[in-house]
Amino acid sequence: MVSINSVLGPISLDDLGVTLIHEHIVASYNSNYKAIELNYAISTLKKARIMGLNSLVEVTPRIVHVGRKGGRNIPVLQEVSRKSGVNILCCTGYYDPTPEVKKMTVEEITEIMVREIEEGINGTDVRAAIIKVKGNDFVLSKVEKKIFEAAAKAQIRTGVPIQTHCIKGLKTQFETLTSAGANPNHCAFAHVSTTWGWEGRSVSQQADFLLDFARRGACFVFDNLGWEQYVSHEDQFYLIRRLVDAGFADKVFISLDLNWRVKDNGVIEREGDSVNPESRKRDFPYLFTHGIPLLEEAGFSEKLIHKFLVENPKEYFTPF
Repeated sequence: MVSINSVLGPISLDDLGVTLIHEHIVASYNSNYKAIELNYAISTLKKARIMGLNSLVEVTPRIVHVGRKGGRNIPVLQEVSRKSGVNILCCTGYYDPTPEVKKMTVEEITEIMVREIEEGINGTDVRAAIIKVKGNDFVLSKVEKKIFEAAAKAQIRTGVPIQTHCIKGLKTQFETLTSAGANPNHCAFAHVSTTWGWEGRSVSQQADFLLDFARRGACFVFDNLGWEQYVSHEDQFYLIRRLVDAGFADKVFISLDLNWRVKDNGVIEREGDSVNPESRKRDFPYLFTHGIPLLEEAGFSEKLIHKFLVENPKEYFTPF
């Protein structure tokens, strides 16, 4: 039986089921409001579990950034998984490089990633199931390039997938990873439908751009359901349809990329609340109450939606 790592131990690939491939539970976690944080995450995941959600990929790595709270928190992820019944897979990698990482070599960063995948994280026996890295712009900085190269080398040694923050810079990110030996079929690029990363391309041109990389093996995470301040549903579904019609349905993932924080008055604020009223509805059940119906209304069949949410994640996490 092929197994992968969850925060509660190994699970079978067959247990992944319906999977949200790019999510956050602890990105802005504030320990001063632990009860509120936990209650919100557990209660919304419980509802989503009843509706059919099986697994969630938590792609928040360690965060070291002035003025920013949160970051990978293994005990919290374990408690949320245990009490919600949803499998949670966590990551190794970097979002904001630490000062120490800036001084490290590619090989030293690789060793950290491999250790967290094969042995455990922060002295625990919880092992990462995925590598998460980030590029901020169309060209990678020196330290970002170093981290991307390390991610590729860690993937070669462990067989786990890579996922990137990729509003901008798909070409550079893809070529850096693959030049360092990463398997493109197990590399997914998130946020590619966000219009302000298109470099002035039209939606048709953006579809052609994505198709070029799909032909080379890249996978894409479409995570803007309900977030039309980033891309209209019409344009996002057009991009997905072009990939499907060209024979690349196996390169499409659907997720929500949920982010929230507890404000000083104890109220939950979801990302986008201030600019898009729809954001106030976006929680984990939103996939079933709004996301899947939107995909169906756009003409995507039940079989295709099952492929996006079940079959593709299973293939993506299959060690190679």
